[in-house]
Amino acid sequence: MQAASDGDTYTRFKPGPRGYSESQLIKRRLSRFVRTVFLPIVVLAFVYAFAHYQHQNAVREQQLRDLYYDSYDYDAQYLAYQAEQRPMSLYGAILQPELSVDAAHMSFVPSAEAAAFNQGYPQPALVEPQAQPVAPAVPVVPVAPVQPVAPVQPVAAAQPAAPAAPVQPVAAAAPAPGTAQAPVASQPVAPVAPLSPEAPAEPVQPVAEQPPASTEPPGPTEPPKALFAGGELKEHEMMIIEDAKVEVKKKTVLPPVKKKMTETKEYVGNVTWPTMEELEVPNEIKAQYEDWYKVGMNRQRQKAHGDEIPGVRYPDLIITGAKKCGTTALKIFMNYHTWFQDTPGERHFFNRPTNWAKGYQWYHDEMPLTFKDEICYEKTPDYFDRPFIPERMSKLENAKNIKFVHVLCDPVRRSFSHFLHMFTVQKVGQWGVGGPQPGFEFLQENFADITKEEAFEKTVELAFENLLGKEKDIDSMSDDEIRAAVADYFTRWDLKPGSPGRVFPLRIPDAVLTGSLYSTHINTYLHYFTQEQMLYLDATELIENPGMSLRRVADFAGVPQLITEENFYFDDEKGYFCMKPPVESARESFCLGSSKGRSKDKSLPVELKRRIRKFFNPFVKDLETKFTGDNYDHWDW
Repeated sequence: MQAASDGDTYTRFKPGPRGYSESQLIKRRLSRFVRTVFLPIVVLAFVYAFAHYQHQNAVREQQLRDLYYDSYDYDAQYLAYQAEQRPMSLYGAILQPELSVDAAHMSFVPSAEAAAFNQGYPQPALVEPQAQPVAPAVPVVPVAPVQPVAPVQPVAAAQPAAPAAPVQPVAAAAPAPGTAQAPVASQPVAPVAPLSPEAPAEPVQPVAEQPPASTEPPGPTEPPKALFAGGELKEHEMMIIEDAKVEVKKKTVLPPVKKKMTETKEYVGNVTWPTMEELEVPNEIKAQYEDWYKVGMNRQRQKAHGDEIPGVRYPDLIITGAKKCGTTALKIFMNYHTWFQDTPGERHFFNRPTNWAKGYQWYHDEMPLTFKDEICYEKTPDYFDRPFIPERMSKLENAKNIKFVHVLCDPVRRSFSHFLHMFTVQKVGQWGVGGPQPGFEFLQENFADITKEEAFEKTVELAFENLLGKEKDIDSMSDDEIRAAVADYFTRWDLKPGSPGRVFPLRIPDAVLTGSLYSTHINTYLHYFTQEQMLYLDATELIENPGMSLRRVADFAGVPQLITEENFYFDDEKGYFCMKPPVESARESFCLGSSKGRSKDKSLPVELKRRIRKFFNPFVKDLETKFTGDNYDHWDW
């Protein structure tokens, strides 16, 4: 065996035939490290990534379901469509990217109304040519008028006519008049018999030839009606097109009050709240509402009402919208009026499937504790433009007494503010949960590289194509043509998923315009409620004179006007009125947050605003002349 040379660098670091070099040893140690440490880390990373992907998919599907349900919710017609297990298109042909969700993962049992609707047009029962006393016995009900024939005793003498009719039961009918219905039931047209009791031969043979004519059931002459929640058969489609027959609202003229406050006077000082011992309610009530009585203002309210026990009831007043017209500011101001009581946030009972499925009792229990002379209210702007919501509200026990506040603003400015809201809020999901929403993804993917104003213009043009038709030009259309096109658009609101021409008025891009069609949505409310239950609040007044708007709300609700013009002062830096709450509230002054008024310092091209205003013009006219009786010439943003 040849001896190793001096250049042989092998070193016996480890027992073996020749040992390992230093580089080989490092490689082996590195390989061992990868196998024992790094590889498991990589595997765990892949497992985590897969789990995270699955979780995001689940969240995504839930978002899509919620977004889809928000438009159609749980009326029986929609459930019937879902029962067919068809894919759900999220946006429609004009939008990119097209997103869809397979409805197969939705496990539910359709209601009886939905199942009945899903069977198609109702078909009349076939009538057998040979009268047999079987299932046709059900139609005996309309034969009830035959009973008056019983007192006609000469029928016994009519027995010789029996040979003319092979129907044997007629002879047996003579001794028992009460059983005369049995042979008549065998002939669908038997009610003709009472027309000539003196001639018993008439109801015999001539009538027997008519049943074969009814063996071919006539086809349906009109489509089936949609069955809404509650099982009631409605005489209209999901979207009501006919005008409500109401008188134009007369605006209440309020007397002037003191001059607006301009100095920054602070009302709040050392406030002493009543103690629990000072309250006149039983101890068991104090224990039951322990958390409620921890708030000093609630103890003060209780002391003012003596031994009256507060309770929970359906709202007396609902602020329905419109979105981006100042409903949040109105609620904040109303919360400083001690007679208005609400809980934080928005209920979203009538529009969100997860809440709607909990039932009216859940909605009832979500209301705050109030006394009899106080106003229980809630605010959810999404109630305004969903056509099925007024019908659901009409099922409330106090539906005839509920009052509605509709805050209306310049439709052009509202549309732009709604658009900016989508960019800002939907980027992080509802309350920052769930990540970007589908609407934001559409905006981001299509308009991320251009300004918000340019993106809004493109979105409006897409909405024009959907609402008016791709071949229509807004500048060449008259007011009546615009009304007709929009009316036709809404008739395609609740087509089956995947149907050609189906529209999505609550989603981008259409939602930026449809939410400003005030007269259309108010018209739906007035098919279920009266003008006396409506207050149309101009958001321009809410911005320029909030004290007057608060007085209008208080006057409408029938409570003292505790908040007036003297409770507001104008902040030159913010460009808004700030509030000095009344002394009774024992709260400090405040100004609205910076998140409000997103469109305040924005501007749009004049030509774009002109086109949008032309689209809204006929609906603003309808609002003035048919519903509110107000003048909106100042809507010129």
